Amino acid sequence: MELKFVCLFTVALLILPEWPNLIEGAAASKSKVKPGICPWRKLGLGHCAEYCTNDSDCPGEEKCCSNGCGHQCTIPYTGE
Repeated sequence: MELKFVCLFTVALLILPEWPNLIEGAAASKSKVKPGICPWRKLGLGHCAEYCTNDSDCPGEEKCCSNGCGHQCTIPYTGE
């Protein structure tokens, strides 16, 4: 019984540091990449905050694009 507990405890300690990566991987598999290309930032930096992490966080046709420091939802360039 003690050996079983030690084994389970060891496995838990090995998995615990990877837990955020496992969660992020599951979320990434559900994310959808929207069409279009993020526009180039002309000058300066945007807000250094993460307003989105992938395109599925953004409403409508907006994509999650770098603003020079963080990421924010932006209307993409579609070439039309």
